[in-house]
Amino acid sequence: MNVLYLSLVSILLYYSKSKYFPLRFGDYNNSLPKWLGFLGFTIVFFCNIKKYGAVNGCLISIVLIPLAACIVPFFLQLPRIYLFLSLGLLHLFLLLNFIY
Repeated sequence: MNVLYLSLVSILLYYSKSKYFPLRFGDYNNSLPKWLGFLGFTIVFFCNIKKYGAVNGCLISIVLIPLAACIVPFFLQLPRIYLFLSLGLLHLFLLLNFIY
């Protein structure tokens, strides 16, 4: 779950520099450089390799990063109430992952 969370944050950082980023989030703090998203991808890749081994870690990373790239633009197009509910649910799952 923590690797999924990091990949979602990395995609959000990478996507926020795009011209396709939704205009209603224009007040989003866009001062972070785009290379931080790429650094997050690299950390996700190596965390998966360390946890699952070389081949399985690469395969999971190959699936996980495009999945996050599909999830982030989808959730950013939702109405604000559903966006905040989904973010709250994601953070709840992350906290439960650290507890159990």
